[in-house]
Amino acid sequence: MADIIRRWNREGVTILLVEHNMAFLMMLADRVSVLARGTMLFEGTPRECQSSQRVIDTYLGTAAGDAQH
Repeated sequence: MADIIRRWNREGVTILLVEHNMAFLMMLADRVSVLARGTMLFEGTPRECQSSQRVIDTYLGTAAGDAQH
């Protein structure tokens, strides 16, 4: 699947990929958009996404927030 997506992209096709497998997505994407409850949480590069504290807190939780539950 990754090879097909890369080939299409080289041919000039823009691809919108909705994916929950982060390793797969991060190796393919030039840009990433992250939604949380229908609201845009983040837009940027895969590297920026992986280091975004807002994305991390929302999808992995925070130590302080987790302790309250």
